[in-house]
Amino acid sequence: SYAPSQSKGAIYAAVVGIIGFIDVPIVYYSVVWWRSIHPSPVVGPFAQSDALDGTMALILLYSFITFLFFFAYMVVERMELRNTEEALGRIRFTLRRRGR
Repeated sequence: SYAPSQSKGAIYAAVVGIIGFIDVPIVYYSVVWWRSIHPSPVVGPFAQSDALDGTMALILLYSFITFLFFFAYMVVERMELRNTEEALGRIRFTLRRRGR
């Protein structure tokens, strides 16, 4: 939405998506590759079985579920906003056709 045009914005979004896609495995495996500068993993296949305390695991699960609900709420709100924008566009088009 901050790009000079919609096509430029699509290009920017694609570049950021590609870079993010490439970066995710690097960040994930950095814990294994550079052990001297990273703490040991607490979740995932490289973690020890007792690396994450039960209370912390419960809080992590709670946080994940909370974020999931927040994300779903934001998607619904964005869809409603888009529907409102489309309805407003139709109203403006109708008013312009009538000469108002």
